[in-house]
Amino acid sequence: MMRSLRWRLVASYILLTLLTVTMTGFLALSLVGRYVAQQEARYLAANAEGIAHRVRPLLRPAPHPLALHDLAHTASFLGNARVRILDAQEQPLADSGPGRVTEDFLWIASASGMTVPTDGEERGGLMLSLSPLDHRPAEEPAFLGTLPADAEITFVRRVEGAWGSQFIFEEIHAGSPLDAPSQQEVLVAAEVPRSPQVVRVPVEEGGLVMGYVELSGTPDLSAEAVATTRRAFGTAAAGATLLALLVGLVASQRVTASLHALALVARRMGEGDLAARAQVVGQDESAQLALQFNRMAERLESSFAALAAERDTLRRFVADASHELRTPITAMRTFNELLQGGAGEKADARAEFLAESAVQLRRLEWITHHLLDLARLDGGLVALELEPDEVDLLIERVLRPFLPQAQTHGVELVAATPLPHAEVIWDAARVEGALANLLDNALKFTPLGGKIEVGAERREAMIELWVRDDGPGIALDEQPRLFERFYRGQDSRAEGSGLGLAIVLSVAQAHGGDARVESEPGHGSRFVIELPVSLPAGGAGHGPAV
Repeated sequence: MMRSLRWRLVASYILLTLLTVTMTGFLALSLVGRYVAQQEARYLAANAEGIAHRVRPLLRPAPHPLALHDLAHTASFLGNARVRILDAQEQPLADSGPGRVTEDFLWIASASGMTVPTDGEERGGLMLSLSPLDHRPAEEPAFLGTLPADAEITFVRRVEGAWGSQFIFEEIHAGSPLDAPSQQEVLVAAEVPRSPQVVRVPVEEGGLVMGYVELSGTPDLSAEAVATTRRAFGTAAAGATLLALLVGLVASQRVTASLHALALVARRMGEGDLAARAQVVGQDESAQLALQFNRMAERLESSFAALAAERDTLRRFVADASHELRTPITAMRTFNELLQGGAGEKADARAEFLAESAVQLRRLEWITHHLLDLARLDGGLVALELEPDEVDLLIERVLRPFLPQAQTHGVELVAATPLPHAEVIWDAARVEGALANLLDNALKFTPLGGKIEVGAERREAMIELWVRDDGPGIALDEQPRLFERFYRGQDSRAEGSGLGLAIVLSVAQAHGGDARVESEPGHGSRFVIELPVSLPAGGAGHGPAV
């Protein structure tokens, strides 16, 4: 299942969420633990300072062991901590001892006329004492004898808890039994952890250290706070993981849906449907991928269409070439068979057959020569001999050999106003040959008394060489195929190999140009060779792109 991109995305969401919650949890636990520990230290220091203030009079002129003992236990009971009172040499004078499961309790006795000696004075109405919980002073005869008959005793019991102590007040009359702590209270007290922090403050008077007060063993609130925070983050991690799972499923569905759609389109294209396209939705990376895929598909479709067209053209070329080559070969074979027979004995027949064979050989040579030339031009195997030339001079050279033939056919052959002294760089011999092919075709189709014009024009970065005749014109459906090899038209009246216009197009393309025809039936034709303008010979020497 993890091989699926969707589940890998979901797993990455969950992993990222867990890492975030874990790092946040560790940081929070550290901060909470540190903060609680600082507050605990301040709490202990403040309590120790208060106890030290009460210890000071009990250390002069000499320590009062019994009073220090009562103070240590009372402070331990109220502060829920172990209290140690030390002398200047750090020797213990009083120690409340470690916390017990059955904690001490404080009892308060009050009655009318009862007095308690305090600092040399007698103050009536209240009596305080601290004793272990398992030692019940209110039940002892010696203790009861010291109290008036109407005395009321209030017991203050401390019950430990995770977040502090609970004080329980119980009022009874002298001699009444005191309830023992419940089993639940004992278990709760036993489970409360103690802090390892120890705080010691000096007891000073006049700059002289008289002793020390040491507090330790308070309930470990830091551990409980950290445990509570840890449980909270555990719950948050579980919830965040579930949320990340849901969000990951939704988000990954959107990502993988576009990829699945793209895969389906690719499968259709692989099965031959080159027109299949991916749907582009939005502007995100998936949409950009679909857009680029569609562009690639369009190029592939165009390439396959071009290959199919080239294949069809090649098939026609092979068929036409076979036909064109078969004609002279068949004629020569026939002449050879006749010469081997009885016709070979007649001198005039032999002369006629040999003359006709020579004509067919020249035709065969012309076809093969031009086929090879076309193949070289199309394959880029011909190195053009680029030289500076003038357009008007080239037109003059092309026209000169055709003037006698034009007069013989009764056709007017003129040069339109050419570009005067327009200098270009091209392969003059091949351009002359291409223009001569156009002139030869024009002479074949121009009727008696017709007119043929040859001229040149400058159009932006191109030079156009054109030949216009007064022939019958060319049908629109035939014009796209005129420059194909061996194509001679459906009702061609002139003989020829059908390679002349193909050579014109190849020469133009070899120079980085093109060739086209402009014609309407009954209005003659205009053939154009487009060639790029190159710098004059004195320039940088750049020629047309080949």
